[in-house]
Amino acid sequence: MSNPNDLDKTLDNVLNSVLPPKTLRHSGDMSSMEAKTPAVAEDIAGLAWVSNGRIFVKDPESGGAPARLAPSGLKVLVNGVPVQETVPIRESDHIEYEPRIELIPPCLEVVISDDGLVAYLNVAFGRRVEYVLEDQEPSTLLTLRAKPVSHPGEPPDLDQALAVLKQKGVTYGIHLARLRQLRGTPEEGRFIVASGIPPGISQAESVEILFGQGEFCLSPDKRNNVDFRECRRLATVEQGQLLARKIPGKLGTPGMNVRGEALLPEPPQSIQLLCGQGTALADGGNTVIATTSGQPFCEKHSRTYFFRVESVYSINGDIDLSVGNVRFVGSISVRGNVRAGVLVYSAEDIYVSENVDNAQMVAYRSITIGGSVFGSTVIAGCCNRLSFQKVAGQLAHVINQLSLLLQVLEEVHANPRVRHSNLGFGQLLQRVVDLRFGNLPAEVHNLLNSLRRLTIAVQPEDIRASLIDFEYYFDGINLLRLQSIEQLHLLYHKLKVLASLADEAEDTGGNLVLKSAVNSSLAASGTISIVGQGCYCSRVEAGGDVNVRGIVRGGHLISKKGAIVVDEAGSDLGVKTVLSVNPGGHVFMGRAYPGVYVNVGNQVLTIKEDVCHMRVYLDSQGKLRF
Repeated sequence: MSNPNDLDKTLDNVLNSVLPPKTLRHSGDMSSMEAKTPAVAEDIAGLAWVSNGRIFVKDPESGGAPARLAPSGLKVLVNGVPVQETVPIRESDHIEYEPRIELIPPCLEVVISDDGLVAYLNVAFGRRVEYVLEDQEPSTLLTLRAKPVSHPGEPPDLDQALAVLKQKGVTYGIHLARLRQLRGTPEEGRFIVASGIPPGISQAESVEILFGQGEFCLSPDKRNNVDFRECRRLATVEQGQLLARKIPGKLGTPGMNVRGEALLPEPPQSIQLLCGQGTALADGGNTVIATTSGQPFCEKHSRTYFFRVESVYSINGDIDLSVGNVRFVGSISVRGNVRAGVLVYSAEDIYVSENVDNAQMVAYRSITIGGSVFGSTVIAGCCNRLSFQKVAGQLAHVINQLSLLLQVLEEVHANPRVRHSNLGFGQLLQRVVDLRFGNLPAEVHNLLNSLRRLTIAVQPEDIRASLIDFEYYFDGINLLRLQSIEQLHLLYHKLKVLASLADEAEDTGGNLVLKSAVNSSLAASGTISIVGQGCYCSRVEAGGDVNVRGIVRGGHLISKKGAIVVDEAGSDLGVKTVLSVNPGGHVFMGRAYPGVYVNVGNQVLTIKEDVCHMRVYLDSQGKLRF
């Protein structure tokens, strides 16, 4: 290594006195780089540095110490001799560094998901890693440091990937197109290379509930009128009615994992049907039926359904217009009053703890009222047969007239001239009625008035709606509203259904018990017992006995197949009071005032003076005795 000329040395010394050395010449080769020299000093130590992977040295000046080299475990040769520890170096030394090279093979790793439905391939290319010297600033002690430089190798090919998958047992759902991309568009990372088919989801068992939950609905009639007392609907069922059925579940389709193993679907979730009061299992435990009539309930707890039918509908308070009319197929218990304007109908028994005021109450069996009845209609042991016998003649006549009307209309409509005319059905009907059936609208009107006075007025909704339909079409000129003969046929059949109710079974033997009655109508197919103050200006009609612990003042008491027993009848003012029994019955009065009439069969006894402890009956010869 040659020294620079004197001019260069002078310039270097001046520059280094102001700035740190920038460039130094390498030992044995100073042509490619200017040497960096320290600031001028009496003793300038030697320097060594690394640039672009090469080691450069600057000799000391003025007797300074040479630079030292610490290999730090790297393979370095100074003048062909490997060095293991720190050594001094000069520009004249030949310094060599042998880079360390590592070869990392490519990595293919298969990872299978826990459920076996997905196989992943972790791809890492092979690479060559060369450790080269890091650049370092000039220093008197050069401690060598190496940094890795990675050079990518070849990506894996399809055969290598398939071999790794086979080794891991992946045989199903392999994505060959994705594996080919590993070579065509090299990319490292994790890739999905196989997919199985999951098993189908099984459909769980379910329950079909076959009864409603009750509702509040506004149902305008054909005149767009709404009866707000009829907006509340109770859910009710009859004995033997199907309440619910279990719908079987369906097993899902089998699947396949990436190892080619079948995956069985989960079995369908099952449900349990439990039956409480008034219900029972049927059809091998797959259906629920009602064993009694009443209000149905269903409670769901997770996958368990609990059914019950309450045969008693309990109302903890009054029944008033805010509650509306109450119709129930079971018994009804009212822990309060029945207020004005409402109707209570039960297919079994009714119990009211307090009073009934200007209301309607009907039960197919017995009624017990803890208080009094004011201005109301109360019927126990109600039977449609009993009601319709009163209008059987009117019903039969109107049904016969409608049948003839339908025959005439069919014959008239069959006439080609009529059929091809512009006359609408309503107009044709009106003309036929005017010509041949002029009295029919009035007869229907009178029949409807009679039906409204019967207990049928409290029957189920479909019968009540039939009456509204007849009124809608047969009032005034409303026949024109009928659009077809089919509509008239439907009305005719509805009327026949009403008439068929007269053929129901005999009365159910319902009894009526109450404290007192004022201006009311009481009826029972069994006995009527008034156990409080008495009965005032009321009509009382019983199939069996009538017992009044108190006063009967005004009105009419009737026993069809029993006796009448009252504590006191009439008043000292002569209020007309009538007590009637059939032959074979008797009337007993603890006291009777003038103005009391006792009917036994067709014979009448008139009380004209105060009497006590009177019994009235017919003897074996049919003579009235008292």
